[in-house]
Amino acid sequence: MSSEYIRIARAQVDQARITGKTRHYGDQLLPPPHRLEIVQLPPDSGFYLLYLDGSDGEMTDTWHESLEQAVDQANFEFGLLPNEWERLGAQ
Repeated sequence: MSSEYIRIARAQVDQARITGKTRHYGDQLLPPPHRLEIVQLPPDSGFYLLYLDGSDGEMTDTWHESLEQAVDQANFEFGLLPNEWERLGAQ
């Protein structure tokens, strides 16, 4: 993960709560992530939802206009509630 990111929040993905409502592809279908992080990459004002593997390697990401939209996406895909995020930075 780039050191240029401003880390906002992170959460573990409970494999039993994955909704199956989305699929992510690289060269092939990606496995479910182990952990998620919400970050910003200045000067962009949006938020990236990073999908991380068991070694914290970035698998893929999605971009969102607001922190709330990134949290909502994680809820849609993984059943993560807002109170399940560990806050890492100012926001």
